Amino acid sequence: LISVAAVVMAVGAAPGTAVAAERAGSTDIPSTVADAYSRTYNVSADVARTRLRAQYRGLDLENELRRALGEGFGGLAFDNDAAGYQVFVTREQDRPEVERLLAERNLSATSEVVGVRSTWHELEAGRDSVAAKLSDLIADREAQVGLSAVDNAVRVLIPNTLADSRYELVRNVAERASVNVVI
Repeated sequence: LISVAAVVMAVGAAPGTAVAAERAGSTDIPSTVADAYSRTYNVSADVARTRLRAQYRGLDLENELRRALGEGFGGLAFDNDAAGYQVFVTREQDRPEVERLLAERNLSATSEVVGVRSTWHELEAGRDSVAAKLSDLIADREAQVGLSAVDNAVRVLIPNTLADSRYELVRNVAERASVNVVI
């Protein structure tokens, strides 16, 4: 969340104090930060401030979720349109703890808890495995491998001009992966 880092730097707060400052009602988004966000995402300054405040309230949320959920953590994404977070969990019993953490940050109304198949740890391991099997394509700059919390998947980006035989390799690796792979 580059915007969150910009807010922290612009406001001059250390990440550890961001949530406390928001809870105390002292979060103010500098106009220069709101204006830059507004131009980047083509939204009004008010919408920019709303989104940035939500991101600011979510500082350190990922670390707290990882500590609280352990292996049940399935990822985290910021939804710009909703000005809230999507928290991905693999165990239904983790939902109350996630809802508590969101409520502490006044993010409940705009955030959602979503059940997913794979933990973030499993996705990272899946990404590493897929990348190893596609290392020649990656070295030739014919593939990029990453993660998508929203898709709960490993993402493989390839050019439209990839040779059929190399595309078949990507498809076979994706089909045999232990996690979802989106090409």
